[in-house]
Amino acid sequence: MDVWVIKEIILDRQYERVKCITKGENVIDIGAAFGDFTVYASKKGAKVIAYDPDKRRIDLLEKNITLNKCQDITVKAEAAESLDRVFGDNKLKRCDFLKIDCEGCEYRLIENASRDTLTKIKHIAFEIHLFNKSMRMNYLSLKKKLIENDYTLQEFPNQVHGHLKFLFATRN
Repeated sequence: MDVWVIKEIILDRQYERVKCITKGENVIDIGAAFGDFTVYASKKGAKVIAYDPDKRRIDLLEKNITLNKCQDITVKAEAAESLDRVFGDNKLKRCDFLKIDCEGCEYRLIENASRDTLTKIKHIAFEIHLFNKSMRMNYLSLKKKLIENDYTLQEFPNQVHGHLKFLFATRN
């Protein structure tokens, strides 16, 4: 397991800087990996939908869910191709907390999301990947789209990896 991920989520509580997850909330975890955040949100009492396309990570995610005796988790062994589809397929009317850590796909997900879908999401937490100039340009477009859709943004640097940062978007 990735010790940096556990440090960020459990010890540093990176995803709680703006919003603490509470019982009964709807949470979507895009880029669930082995389930560190999924388990964390479930233990807070949230209903979680976890997406990851990698079979090996899904196996670890499911073991992690079982070992931690988690409930109210739906595992999707696939990439989240679009937020509109995520909401439609799962018949979601709202999402209280959306976590996106998908190695660069965050740009496409937000860029292609309809205004109707974005209005259903209260909080979004991103791990932003800035590996190259294209990703840095996409990041500017991502922030612009979020602001145009009534989100307030907060950015935090990753203290360990200079090419990563955390972005939190809260719908006004």
